[in-house]
Amino acid sequence: MKKKFFAFVAMATLLTAGFSSCSNEDVQGEAQAVKGAISFTAQQEGNAIATRGYATTASNSATQITSFMTWAYDDTTDGLYMGTSATVGRTVTGSAATWTYTPVQFWPVNPLNFVAIAPAADTSITGTSTASATNVVTLTTNVTLDTDVEDQKDIMFAEADDIEKADDSGNVPFTFKHALSQIVFKGKFDGTGAVTKATVAEISLCNVYKTGVLTFTSGGTFYGGATKIAAGNLSVPATFTLETADLETLETNAGEYTLASQSSTAFNMTVSENSTLKNAWFMLPQAVAAWDGTTVDGSGVPNDGGAYIKLRVKLEKDGVVIKDNQAADAIYLPLAISWDRSKKYIYTIEFNGANALIPITFSVAAQDWTDADPQPGTVSF
Repeated sequence: MKKKFFAFVAMATLLTAGFSSCSNEDVQGEAQAVKGAISFTAQQEGNAIATRGYATTASNSATQITSFMTWAYDDTTDGLYMGTSATVGRTVTGSAATWTYTPVQFWPVNPLNFVAIAPAADTSITGTSTASATNVVTLTTNVTLDTDVEDQKDIMFAEADDIEKADDSGNVPFTFKHALSQIVFKGKFDGTGAVTKATVAEISLCNVYKTGVLTFTSGGTFYGGATKIAAGNLSVPATFTLETADLETLETNAGEYTLASQSSTAFNMTVSENSTLKNAWFMLPQAVAAWDGTTVDGSGVPNDGGAYIKLRVKLEKDGVVIKDNQAADAIYLPLAISWDRSKKYIYTIEFNGANALIPITFSVAAQDWTDADPQPGTVSF
């Protein structure tokens, strides 16, 4: 087989394409009804993780990918067989029962190598395609993540190598794999009753990279075989902030979060089966050292370049406010980041006041006895 290389550079507009996560249910392409036509099935690896900030659960796991873009290269001639150019592939759209594309293409004599990306890219994508000695097709995508969680997308790649008409009755089986990491937050009390209500105004992840180069090969390898994007392919440290409306108030004996006898059980703050809790972050797989915990600017904000969590939360005990959540009352917590591709990281914040409150303390001294003056007179009998 000849060797080939395909480089595909996607702009940030990739992140605005429509997309919904998919399930493990195979869905047959309509094109297969035409004898000799190339058709597709698509499924998600592991059937677990979120799209647009929603976690995949038993109640919504049937949601499917709605579009992807694919390219196919002839395994013998190195020629592009499916796709308009090196930068514009064939857009395939589908539902739970049908995958279609236009125009329908038919199997050639030689096997084909396929790569795909979801959500589907568009004509604003630019890139190059050249012959190589690596025997793989490589997608290279530049991505800048939106710091607004609502506008993030679950970027996924798929490949099918050395496929021909005789394989799976002419059907191309795509298993889409997650290219990013997922971050969610939980909260809990410590069970002592020191804090009985926590109203979160802000959770921010600070000094986290938002721009990176994503690579994927037809051999199924991400990032050159690494689990993270190399430091040299990361840029633009940024702050990712969850909006107040998408955070949850944690309170004893109230609503969904009833804690029996001040239980320390953790509850979701950003993701649950409740559709109002939907803000999971999709982040670039990366490693960032933690803020040193002491270096700050004139306003008290960390500034040594390390990663940290910024937290604004009102803490109450039995209706009495003991910590406010105004900007001036923000708490900064060092965070060492080591996020691998396709992994979900759950950060649990315990609202015990240890890093935010000034304890009520007592100092006790005994006063010496002093003789009264004048003293009572002598009592005689």
